[in-house]
Amino acid sequence: MTTPLKPGDLLVYRPTGIFGRIISIKTWSNVAAHVEVAIKPGLAIAARGEGVNYYPTRWSKLSRVLRPNKPLDMKKGLEWFDRKAKGQRYDWTGLLRFALIGKQSEDKMFCSEMAVRFYRNCGFNVFPNEDADLIAPRTFLLSECFDIVWSDE
Repeated sequence: MTTPLKPGDLLVYRPTGIFGRIISIKTWSNVAAHVEVAIKPGLAIAARGEGVNYYPTRWSKLSRVLRPNKPLDMKKGLEWFDRKAKGQRYDWTGLLRFALIGKQSEDKMFCSEMAVRFYRNCGFNVFPNEDADLIAPRTFLLSECFDIVWSDE
């Protein structure tokens, strides 16, 4: 990758593992099965199988880097993350919400839900009329709120 990451960039990943493949099939996308948000060089916030937390930036299977096209209040977003999201479990059953079954969890999150909620707390109301639980990773690729600054294609 030649484009340096900026705080707030959305990292979009190709599918890996069985759940990545299921998300890929369900959302008709082979380039967007997982998302994370870059925080600083080498660090991202994410909802991974281990839970919601800070993680080292992953480069494997990175397919796109999307940059918000409006300013973010990163301080407010990270305050929300540390207070409300960090430490939550990964919401495996929440993935069923893509099919409009199941109910929202208050103590678990999956990747795209976490990213939507983080951006909203940064004052960047991406998908303003949508429930964060219904946003799939692929949906970010369709948003006019982001510019693609890097692609593996």
